[in-house]
Amino acid sequence: MRNRGVWASAILAVALVCGLGNIANANILVVVDKSTQSMTVSVDGQWRWTWPVSTGVAGYDTPSGQEVVKDFIDGLQ
Repeated sequence: MRNRGVWASAILAVALVCGLGNIANANILVVVDKSTQSMTVSVDGQWRWTWPVSTGVAGYDTPSGQEVVKDFIDGLQ
């Protein structure tokens, strides 16, 4: 469940920075790098931001892989 919180926070941050109206028209890629504890955001193939993130603590590791956040974005509109 902690993984969903990381992704929800990432998408909410992007939504607030980009403006909610722009999300539907932009190709947004969010990459969380656990080794550097950072999140990189690209919009339409161009790097925009890198932020520090916290991805887990002992016993609650954030799993690796891809997450689909379309439903979360649809819920913002």
